[in-house]
Amino acid sequence: MPHKSKHIYPLISLFSLFLLTNGCSQEKTIKFTDLKGTWINSMNDYFEIQDTSSKFGNSNYVGNIVNAADIYLQLYGDTLSYQNRYYSSETNFEKLYVERYDFKILSLSDTFLIVKPISEYSIKLFEHRDTIKLIKQIYAVDTSIHFEKIKFHTTHCYGHCPVYHLEIDSSGNVRLHKQRVYNEIKKREYVVDSASIGYYQGKLDQNTLGELVSSIQTCNLNTLEFDGADCCDGSIETIIIYYNGKRKFLQSMFPPRMASRLLMKLLEICEKEDLKKIDEKFQIEK
Repeated sequence: MPHKSKHIYPLISLFSLFLLTNGCSQEKTIKFTDLKGTWINSMNDYFEIQDTSSKFGNSNYVGNIVNAADIYLQLYGDTLSYQNRYYSSETNFEKLYVERYDFKILSLSDTFLIVKPISEYSIKLFEHRDTIKLIKQIYAVDTSIHFEKIKFHTTHCYGHCPVYHLEIDSSGNVRLHKQRVYNEIKKREYVVDSASIGYYQGKLDQNTLGELVSSIQTCNLNTLEFDGADCCDGSIETIIIYYNGKRKFLQSMFPPRMASRLLMKLLEICEKEDLKKIDEKFQIEK
C-alpha cells in the first residue's frame, strides 16, 4: 500500500486536468474554419468540409471510399449537417426535399475529429456505429509506405482535357509526355497548344517531392481502390504505383475522393513549367 500512493496523486491530478480541459473544450464555440479540411480514418470513412455558401453542394463530401457524395453542408452549433437537397417531378419541382445526415461533434482539435451520427440518414450511412473517429488527412501519414516510383496517365474527354503520361521515381526524376494540351484564349474557349506538346524531363525539388510522398502516404494506399469506370465523357485517370516491393494499378473515370490530394499533386507536376523539353521519345508503362 505505501508504494501505491506515489502514483495515485499524479493520476488524480492528470484526471482533474483532463476534466478541466475537456470541460473547457465543450464550452468553446465551434467555428466552421476549425472544421475545414479533409478528415479520414483507417476504415476509409471520409468527411470533406470546404464551403457552406452553396444551396446544393460545393465540395462537401461525407461517406466512405466508395460512396462519398457532394452535398450541401451547414453547421448548427455542435451539429454538422450534410444535406442532400433536391426537387422531384412528383411535386412538379416545387417542393424542396432535404435528407439530413447529421453528426454531433463530440471532440475537435487541429488533428482529430470525433462525431456521432444522430439522424436517420447518418445512422444508416454508417451502419449504426456509435461514433466516427477521424484524423485530418494531412496528418494521417502511413510511414510504413516506402515509395519507389509512380506512373500517371490521363485520357482525352469530350472537351479540353489534357492528355498526360507521367513517371516519377523516388529520387524525384521526372519523365513526362504531353500528348495533348490546350490554351484558354478567352473564357471557356480553348485551342490546342501545339508548341507544348512533346517529351519532357527534369527533377523535382525536395519540397515538391516531399509533398508527393506525403500525398501517397495519406491516401490509405494499402486499401485504396478505383472502380474502373469508363462509362461517360470524362477523362480516365490511371495510377501505377510501386511501393514496398509491390505494384498497384488504379484506374477510373471517377476516382474516389480519398485519392484527390494525390491526383491534384500529380496534375500539378504535369503542369510545371521548369521541366525541360527534349527530342528523345519514350514510352511510359500503362
